[in-house]
Amino acid sequence: MKNRFTRVVLVVGCMLMSSVVSWGQDTLYARYVINTLTSKQLHGRGAAYRGDSLAANFIAKELARFGAQPLGDNFFQPYTYATHSMEGECSLSLDGKRLRPFFDFKVAAFSCSYNGVLGETPLMQVPIQVLTDTVQMVRFLRRNKHNLSKSVLYIDISQRADNAEVQRLVRQMRHRNPFGCKAILLGVEQLGTSSLGQADVAHNYVLVEVLAHLVPKRVSDVNLVVNTQYRPQYATRNVWALFPGESDSIVVVSAHYDHLGRMGDDVFYPGAHDNASGVAAALSMARELRDNRPRYTTVFLFCSGEEAGLYGSRYAATHPLVDLARVRLLLNIDMFCGGDEGLMVFNAKAANTQPFVSRLQTLNSVLHIAPELRLRENRPNSDHYPFSSLVPSLYVLTMGGPYGGYHSPEDVSTGCGLQNFSNYVTLISSLLL
Repeated sequence: MKNRFTRVVLVVGCMLMSSVVSWGQDTLYARYVINTLTSKQLHGRGAAYRGDSLAANFIAKELARFGAQPLGDNFFQPYTYATHSMEGECSLSLDGKRLRPFFDFKVAAFSCSYNGVLGETPLMQVPIQVLTDTVQMVRFLRRNKHNLSKSVLYIDISQRADNAEVQRLVRQMRHRNPFGCKAILLGVEQLGTSSLGQADVAHNYVLVEVLAHLVPKRVSDVNLVVNTQYRPQYATRNVWALFPGESDSIVVVSAHYDHLGRMGDDVFYPGAHDNASGVAAALSMARELRDNRPRYTTVFLFCSGEEAGLYGSRYAATHPLVDLARVRLLLNIDMFCGGDEGLMVFNAKAANTQPFVSRLQTLNSVLHIAPELRLRENRPNSDHYPFSSLVPSLYVLTMGGPYGGYHSPEDVSTGCGLQNFSNYVTLISSLLL
């Protein structure tokens, strides 16, 4: 029985690799998609200049070109969520020396707008003990109560960054400003990862991380300019499409198309790895279905709002445009460049995903595509998660390079390696055949 099973797997593997439905073998098309989505004209596919809507329009046009049936309002599922965008100037100068945005300093996405006039904005240096000692905090607030509302504060935490109490207090500053000042500069040894964390709440202050070694011991003046727009009901869209299959049973391929947008007009986040590459994989699959009727009805879902907190997939899961009772598997693709070390699969240990994971492992052992399949528990780290309590859902991403970076302006198309792309698309497509 075991030998017979092995022979069947070998035959299926050969058919899979040589199938007319090649499921994304053309990396030239994938590169075209990644180049388009990472272009400056799409502004990092965030709320800034409505870059996400520009990306959604491109995806819908591609799906229409492949003959997909539109779901929703001509492929679109509109919804709203609260977020910030950062359009216009974003600059920081200390004693006349202009620092580089992103590389020398980062402005938290939730920050309010601020325009400090050169030479007129005082910089108040705050000892770190004020953060960690309640008595000293009270004394500091009393002593400076008349100046704080007009000041920019600087706190050097670079030598205490690993201190748990300091980390906790810094996290609190992402929710509230204990000083009542205009802006807080945190001197750090290394800038943190860019994110849209807390961007759904309006604040009345600016929080900036700046490399501590670039801050003089005594600063005569600081010039800080930040232009943000709080959008409590930002209008965006998911993109849905369907290819009828031989069976009414449904498989869903999902990928988020949004990214971080901009940190002012001088910095944008291209998001090649995260997640233009996943969109390219999903569109490559859709492209192959224009002349090949799939076995199962195949639905494609491209979500916005993922970076801000899985808003698009949460809305899609609670307002589905297909009957979820008919969905046999949702396969989410996120961060699909490179992959020299193999694939990681999240929610791989759930009871309802076990048959699909076992199939993936068996085919990979026969076809020798991924050096490793690393199985992980479920986590709320991508768009599979809101669906995982409703239908069998897996999230697949690549391990290893090359790719340009994570949440960085350097995550560009030219850094996105596609040497494994076709084989990996073929492998994960085996779960849908």
